[in-house]
Order: sequence, then structure tokens, then C-alpha cells
Amino acid sequence: MLDTRSVLAIGIVLLFATALVLVRFDRRVLSHWLLAAGFSVATLWSILGVAWAQSRSGGPPPKFYLMLTTAAGAAAIYFARLARTPERRV
Repeated sequence: MLDTRSVLAIGIVLLFATALVLVRFDRRVLSHWLLAAGFSVATLWSILGVAWAQSRSGGPPPKFYLMLTTAAGAAAIYFARLARTPERRV
């Protein structure tokens, strides 16, 4: 049986894979939005990891999940800002 974190992890992988395919077909703005969405879901996954780590013994400590939450949140903000800026061709 899949738990909530497993379903979120599958969603993250699908969002990232779709974004990478779209970059290949030169759909950068849509790809950036999908990456921002993927990192937003990854932030939620990490927050759930903090709660999961506090309720179980063994495994990664809650501090590990807090660091993942910070990194995923920063990446989500970065890609959302990148998607909102007009595309410049060099």
C-alpha cells in the first residue's frame, strides 16, 4: 500500500521528467513552471518527512528533512521567478 509520501514522490518524478522532456522541445517557460510545481511538491514531501522522522526512531533526523525543505523551497521560488521573466534569446 502506498502512503502519502510515496504518492507525492511519484508525482515529483513525473513533474520533473515532463519538465526535462519539454526543455528538449524548447518549451522553456512551461518547463520552468513544471519545475517550480515539482519543487513545491518536494517541499511538501520534506515537511511530511519532518513529522515522519519525529514519530519514528532510526532513519534520517528531522534536521535532514528541514534542510531538504529549505533547498526545495528555494528551488521552487527560483524556477517560479525564472518562469515569470521574459525569455531572452542570445
